[in-house]
Amino acid sequence: LGIMDVNRRHLMGASAAGIAGALAMSPEPLRAAPLTSTLGRDATQYGVRPGHPDDQTRALQRAIDEAARAQMPLALPPGVYRTSMLRLQNGSQLVGVRGATKLVFTGGASMLSGEGAGRIGLTGITLDGGSIPLPQRRGLVHCLGGRDIRIIDCDIAASGGNGIWFEQVSGDISGNIFANIATTAVVSFDAHGLIVARNTILGTNDNGIEILRTAIGDDGTLVADNRIEDIKAGPGGSGQYGNAINAFRAG
Repeated sequence: LGIMDVNRRHLMGASAAGIAGALAMSPEPLRAAPLTSTLGRDATQYGVRPGHPDDQTRALQRAIDEAARAQMPLALPPGVYRTSMLRLQNGSQLVGVRGATKLVFTGGASMLSGEGAGRIGLTGITLDGGSIPLPQRRGLVHCLGGRDIRIIDCDIAASGGNGIWFEQVSGDISGNIFANIATTAVVSFDAHGLIVARNTILGTNDNGIEILRTAIGDDGTLVADNRIEDIKAGPGGSGQYGNAINAFRAG
């Protein structure tokens, strides 16, 4: 054998031994680390129990608060979580598994509410309102005065009021599915830079998307590539209801 062949075999043997040693050592540390640790905090670390019949509001609120304080996303493993209203903080980011992480509403003014809270993110979560009536001018997700609020790839179903209600918000509502909404799927008042795109809206009783201002002025919201079907003019009127998209006072 030449010197090059001997050196190559030596290196390959050393590499194989190193890999074998690493594999022999690795299972225990891998088992010890939470599966979602690279993503953020795991909600079950705070006593949240997916699939449990008891209301999880208190444990979920603690998890939301602690994860936001640590400036980390909160991972919600697959399962059903029964909850009343949860308050979102600055930096709250809730991440679920599409089609498998489901919050079921047990009552209150809204399911998820943020006031003056920015950098909020909801991704891959099903929000089931259970057709429980909401107060007027409320949404299952209700955010006032927040910047950079992003609701992406979520399912919002059976809201007893609006699906999403925003006032003075900037952000992105994209890739979501809204179904069986008692009032309107998406309502925005006085936006500060909003995108509403690639959503599917199936079955509302008022309008599909409302882009509204309290006074006539530039709005600048982008509404693009949404699929909107089966919108009923439930309250009647002369045209302000039953629209796929309704822009009012918004330039």
